[in-house]
Amino acid sequence: MLIQFITCHNSRFALSSFFSWRRGAIKCAVLMIWGARLKMSSKTIDPKVHISLWEATKIVIANHFLAGIIPSAAGGKSIRIYLLNKGGLSAGG
Repeated sequence: MLIQFITCHNSRFALSSFFSWRRGAIKCAVLMIWGARLKMSSKTIDPKVHISLWEATKIVIANHFLAGIIPSAAGGKSIRIYLLNKGGLSAGG
């Protein structure tokens, strides 16, 4: 999240506003919501696969991290597919 803040925020030295507890709480809540969405999507695709909310949230965090450090966000989706496949979900076919 720090990389995303530094690259997207106009004032690069305003870290005090970045570390606000409200902003951090909102970002954590959004990541958990995206994790819940990923968990429900994976459960819909294959009901036999069980991915916990925490595992799904970690996959979302890894997705955002790689999307932030790789040009054109090309690595985000590929790490999501890899980690879901590692969790038991079929990668296709």
